[in-house]
Amino acid sequence: MAGPSPEHFTDQIAVQATRSRLLQPGIFEALLQALVEQLPRRLVPIALRPIDGVKSMNVARGHYLSLSGMPLFEIDTHSPLQAGWYYLEAALVRNNGGREARLIMQRENERVIGEILISSNLRGSVREVIFIPEPCTRTLWQPTTARGLFTQSPLVLHKITSAEAMLRRWHRVLVDRWRFRHMLRGRRENLSIRHALSKLQAAYLATSQMRLRRADPFNDHLSFIRSEKALREACSSAKHLARRRKLKGINLLLVVNSGDTLALPAMLNALRAQSFAAWSLIVVPTERDMLPSLRELCEPDERVRIFPPCVSDDSADWNTALNVAAGDVNPGLIGLIAPGIVLARDALLVLAAESERQTAADVFYCDEDELELKSGTHCNPLRKPDWNPELLLSTPYFGSAVFVRSAHFLARGGFRHELKEAALYDLALRVTHALPSSKIAHLPFTLMHNTAATTAPDSAAALRALRSLLGTQSTVITGTQYPNVFRLRHRIEQPAPLISIIIPTRDRPDLLGACVSSVLERTTYPSWELLVADNGSADPGALALLEQLSMAPSTRVLRMPGPFNFSKINNDAARHAKGQVLVLLNDDTEVITPDWLEELVSHAMRDGIGAVGAKLLYPDNSVQHGGVILGVGGIAAHAHRFLPHDAPGHMNLAVSIQAIAAVTGACLAVRREHFEAVGGLDESLAVAFNDIDFCLRLRQTGLRNVFTPWAQLYHHESLSRGLDDSDAKRRVYQQEKLLMQERWGGLMNERDT
Repeated sequence: MAGPSPEHFTDQIAVQATRSRLLQPGIFEALLQALVEQLPRRLVPIALRPIDGVKSMNVARGHYLSLSGMPLFEIDTHSPLQAGWYYLEAALVRNNGGREARLIMQRENERVIGEILISSNLRGSVREVIFIPEPCTRTLWQPTTARGLFTQSPLVLHKITSAEAMLRRWHRVLVDRWRFRHMLRGRRENLSIRHALSKLQAAYLATSQMRLRRADPFNDHLSFIRSEKALREACSSAKHLARRRKLKGINLLLVVNSGDTLALPAMLNALRAQSFAAWSLIVVPTERDMLPSLRELCEPDERVRIFPPCVSDDSADWNTALNVAAGDVNPGLIGLIAPGIVLARDALLVLAAESERQTAADVFYCDEDELELKSGTHCNPLRKPDWNPELLLSTPYFGSAVFVRSAHFLARGGFRHELKEAALYDLALRVTHALPSSKIAHLPFTLMHNTAATTAPDSAAALRALRSLLGTQSTVITGTQYPNVFRLRHRIEQPAPLISIIIPTRDRPDLLGACVSSVLERTTYPSWELLVADNGSADPGALALLEQLSMAPSTRVLRMPGPFNFSKINNDAARHAKGQVLVLLNDDTEVITPDWLEELVSHAMRDGIGAVGAKLLYPDNSVQHGGVILGVGGIAAHAHRFLPHDAPGHMNLAVSIQAIAAVTGACLAVRREHFEAVGGLDESLAVAFNDIDFCLRLRQTGLRNVFTPWAQLYHHESLSRGLDDSDAKRRVYQQEKLLMQERWGGLMNERDT
């Protein structure tokens, strides 16, 4: 039976489309590219045909679903690939974590004559030199090694000369030898210059192995920790500071349950091995019968004290006594840590030095990972975001420890026995509440290794801590289906403010009709108006629908002919709006959650909040938008793309309310006064990035942009306008990308190093 039809064969348009999606080369690589492309080379027309373990989701955009650990495409060529050197370019985004790709070459009777491992950088850009030892009659492409959604560009394959192959391989070996110089792997991976001179291909293939290990957070993570540049610099700086002045000590608090004692020896050994000696530890057991075993573990170290457990129903006096003991000898910091935490050797030194250096900060937290004690394997790195007040109210993202200046610790009530099951979260909430961001310091270093199965607080106790802090007068706080993820519903003042929903459209009555119907039929918010901004529709069906909508209550149709300019259309419509809050809404969206407007508006009306974005899903219920992350692909990208709609994501970020750099304009709520204060959308960004630019300008004024996963809509991405697949559209895209890089270069020019 014939398989699915292949995609179009590669041509020069496909070459440009693929290269536009790759991470732009550095200056030396660009010079090399210009040089080698003067050498004889030939584009090999190829097309991909899915044959096994893969489902096409949206071929035009390169979206596929891997149904197995070995999804396969057949590479169609006009003629069999001949022996020799080739150069492969592609863009691969694999949200499923399987970052290995392979080319499999076969002869007659499916005899495999070669299998080539294909590496990419951390952003999925593939630029690979390939040697085919003998002609092959069939070539297979395996883009990933895991189930799940992935995206790939057309494959671009050139037949190249041996001179180009040599230059490209030498370039990568030299670059990667420098790039991985701190990973203690160069010698082991045969990357010495002497070895490369005699065995260049072996050295080149070794770079692929290193790139794959580097891209996998679960693989060789210990080497990453050892090589982490920021941590090495922080340790060096801390040691230099300690030689010049005496650093204040750190007192640690540890609450131990009966099941935690097995993790204590490793924890105590790591403490005693600290390069910073001015520390003390107060161990607080929850039960009296634990005291003998704890004394045996902790003695004879005078720096470790055991505090008697609380046995009274009234814990106020006990809390006071413990907090006084914690503040004894006036330490610089008091740290509450979870059982099972093994501190990195210089962890306390870095903390003491940073508290001395960052004098404005009162609260400190750091990154961590997991450590398997028997094997010594490090995995599951938690790269925590910088201070994010919305996120901390949604989930205890500080993790396994929080360090607080002693005066601030005592002023905010210190440790509370009544919430001991969520002590870390309770303390983190109270010591950060109402503090300016300058008072809270995230140290982006892996200073802690978690050896316990979990250090997450008890969800019920964490919910009590949250309600104790915020009360319930202005906020309704509930648990969710996710452990330790909470939903905060901020009450909207009555009467509810009028909301103006602005929907730009042109000649897509099918999309507009579905969008408007979903708003009319599913929205529970009581006070809103609908402004349909028609950008010169000529389709009879569209005109008929617009006429019908113009007669509907609370709906106005605004005629806005002229060239498509998303920014101008929304700005002009906003001038006609009467609402206190503006909601920009694409016509290719459909409402899912009936309280979507309540959710967006409740955040938009809060002090200090700028733009608020919703969680947008593809029709297959995978995530299309979960907020915007800066720097990806040279500008930005949507977070959590292609995750299942109910997947929690890394650190629960896909299901937690949080402050974020930007949100998409496909569904964006903002108070009118904030919209007008920054001048609306920038009309020089007619098509792309106008929403990101708008959010960044809001952020410049001191406002926080917020993503909420509790307002959900479907988004049929780019259906109304189409893809950027023509020369004119690509030129506009590149011009606007350049404008963004010039304007926000400090944020956007993050490169894969």
